[in-house]
Amino acid sequence: MYAYSLAAAITRIPHDTQRRLDSILIAQPPADDMLGNAAMYHYTWGVDLLDPKRNYAKVWQWDKRKFVSGEDSFKIPHIPMPPPVAEIQERGLYQHYPQKKRMTKELAESFHQMIGIMNEAADNLPALRPCGWAHWPAC
Repeated sequence: MYAYSLAAAITRIPHDTQRRLDSILIAQPPADDMLGNAAMYHYTWGVDLLDPKRNYAKVWQWDKRKFVSGEDSFKIPHIPMPPPVAEIQERGLYQHYPQKKRMTKELAESFHQMIGIMNEAADNLPALRPCGWAHWPAC
């Protein structure tokens, strides 16, 4: 992303930038509460759900940075689903990033949709065999 941004700036490639939620390109939960007009989600940041009734204890977490092992590359694991939207609302759960605030119904729905889509895609990918790498057995 950085290389593209720098190359575009240096060569003065024009871009039609749009305000968030008006963008037809991407939404970035948790910074964006909903998909809006975007065609896709970009999973830039992870999210922690915190329970204000339990001293903001973490009750659910998802961060793509936890899925970086070699095994994860060969068979993508399922991402645990967040609590149901109604439960998030009922319990008044908070999100931690980009700022600690009560999670909106729209954002909870966005996470359910985004993670559901990623888990469905993972189910449809074949498991890969790590062949010919120095630290993996030969096929």
